[in-house]
Amino acid sequence: MAATRRSVTVVASIASSTALLLGTIAPAQADTPATLHEVSTTKFVDDTCVQQVAEAYEKVGQTAEAKDLELCEGKVTVEEGSTETVDVAEAKAFAATEDMSKQETAVVVKAAKAGKIKSKKWKHAYWGGSNYEKHAGRTYWNGSKAWVKKYKGKTGYHTCHSEGSWQVGWSVKPIKCTKPKAGTYADSYYRFDASLFVKGSPVTLGVGLHYRTSKSGAVKTWQVGG
Repeated sequence: MAATRRSVTVVASIASSTALLLGTIAPAQADTPATLHEVSTTKFVDDTCVQQVAEAYEKVGQTAEAKDLELCEGKVTVEEGSTETVDVAEAKAFAATEDMSKQETAVVVKAAKAGKIKSKKWKHAYWGGSNYEKHAGRTYWNGSKAWVKKYKGKTGYHTCHSEGSWQVGWSVKPIKCTKPKAGTYADSYYRFDASLFVKGSPVTLGVGLHYRTSKSGAVKTWQVGG
């Protein structure tokens, strides 16, 4: 869809090592409340929405005014928690739950001692008119891989249409919610359709939100459509 698109890159300060381990996993941690801080806000105007609203008015012999097109304006915000490092106690606890051998446990503990296994909680929200839709998650990385989906054990999470989303007049249909496997990047992607009626005509927007974390903890977010 033709829409104004902008991207924001937030780079986390991560100390890297040339001897980072491949396949080291972060143990699942209790999901205690984390304080999130806004790191970016991007304003947008959805050109496809503007076109659809204008056509809806034309169908009834009217011309859409600036105030009628305000529902096509909005912003995308990104909030993040602090970078968390898996400690030795967590590594040992995880090794025990996974019934790892002494050798495997030693590898995980060594990585934890070196502070190589890290994670961050985040929230990525779309606010257009009376439609507030968001996805949230926790992504892990260790310098060799970044991941959300189970990686040698339960790890991060990615929740779409998450708690706190709300709409007035709009109807939201979640289409896709990825849970990235371990790789160079972990792109938590949320795709949804948002619809409402204007002057009796349907207006439908296809929106995609990307929250991508690299193996070193560098974050890039962007919006497609909507």
